[in-house]
Parts: sequence; C-alpha cells; structure tokens
Amino acid sequence: MGVLPGTSWQVAVAVMGEGGAGAGTMTERAATLFQPAAVFSVSVAGALKDDVAFGDVVAATRVYSYQGGKAAEEFSTRPRGWEADHDLLQIAIDVEDAGTWDKRLSHNSRRPTCVLNGSQRVA
Repeated sequence: MGVLPGTSWQVAVAVMGEGGAGAGTMTERAATLFQPAAVFSVSVAGALKDDVAFGDVVAATRVYSYQGGKAAEEFSTRPRGWEADHDLLQIAIDVEDAGTWDKRLSHNSRRPTCVLNGSQRVA
C-alpha cells in the first residue's frame, strides 16, 4: 500500500502468481477490502497476434471469463464478456496519444507499441 508519487492516489499492489482463479479471488478480496475506484490487472501472456511483441502494452477493450460453461456429457463452454469501462479506456487513449507514457523506460530498451481499441497505435 502506498501513494502514487505526484498524486493523492492510494495504490495497493499484489503479486498473485500463475492462474486466473487465484488472481480472480485476490482481486475480489482486494476490491471488497479497499473499495477502489479502479482495478488494473497487469500480467504476462502469450500474444494471439504476430504484431504484438514482448514488452508491448495492451489495454483491453473487452474482458472475457473463459471458464464458464455447462457440465453435461461433454463440457459446453459459455464464455462471458464485459466491456472495458469507457472512462478508463478514454484515459488510456489520452495517455497514449500524449506520447509521454513510456518516458520512464530504460533508454536502452525497444520502444514498445501500445495497442488500444483493437487497433495498433505506435507510441
């Protein structure tokens, strides 16, 4: 728990390890305890597209719960999806458009691409 420098925002960070179930449980517990205005999930995942490279930043426009389904003779998947919060998505677009979000990165690192709204945007 701490304060984001230069702001009055209180921030809580948790390292949850592998797997969606543990992350979901910890997120629910943290949300109940802290009653946050926003929750950000940062993770490492394999890319589904060739134009997303290691180190790129991807902001989700839709979040899916892929575990849902109906147990019968064969498991029938029933994924659920939720749209990203409009205000948070607009903030992400504004931050990326300002072109300053990556200034704290090492000067020796590759300049990452930022992917928003399902389209690639060069940072």
